[in-house]
Amino acid sequence: MGKMRIGYGSEFHLLRMLGRHRTQFDTRLLDELKTDGVRSAEWIEWLDAPFNPEDMTKDGELKSMDFLPERGGAAWKDFWPDRKPGKENRDGVPSWDAVGRLHLDGQSEWLLVEAKAHEAEFASTRSKCGAGGPSLEKITERLRETYQHCGGDSERWPSVEQVWLGRGYQIANRMACLRFLLDNNEPARLVYVYFIGDTYKVCPSTPSRWRKVVSDFHTKMGLPEHHALSSRIHCIYPHVAKK
Repeated sequence: MGKMRIGYGSEFHLLRMLGRHRTQFDTRLLDELKTDGVRSAEWIEWLDAPFNPEDMTKDGELKSMDFLPERGGAAWKDFWPDRKPGKENRDGVPSWDAVGRLHLDGQSEWLLVEAKAHEAEFASTRSKCGAGGPSLEKITERLRETYQHCGGDSERWPSVEQVWLGRGYQIANRMACLRFLLDNNEPARLVYVYFIGDTYKVCPSTPSRWRKVVSDFHTKMGLPEHHALSSRIHCIYPHVAKK
């Protein structure tokens, strides 16, 4: 986790929404899911995050597939270079701002949440892949597979590979995780929470501005507007100070 800024930033605002405005937040998310075609969405059960004595907030984040039985088991170890599945607060693997269970039709699906409050958070040089050697080779292969799964032109991969491993790495590894879950019979959805109305750095003030930021960067990644994972990726735009 990064250093949380009191009063602004995605970590602070998501903590507020899940702690002080959960009913409103859940209602907004359920409404968006229904608008996106998930008509039977009923309620959301949020998982607890682990503690982290080393962080200023004393809280950590759920990592990679730690929410799954056996932490994803052999399938996850084969898919991603995660040497210590289940070890709380480890570095070098995807982490989630929140993880929940969406209940619908007597069944449930995973909700994996990524929150952003300003444009620099969306695709940052700080989020680039830091792996090397065999780990980098495996990650690159999984991202390439995800790119092609989403309809990316295989001949164009060499020209976008560094975007997927660089500024787009956080977006890319979240999509790869979503693909892993779906391929392993774990229904899941990726939820982006794009806050509007913050005043830190360059913060979009409308949903349309966020949509343009996202669309423009997806174009840089070589992703088509609609792809194989689109129906499982959802966006909401809560205002930081209004209903």
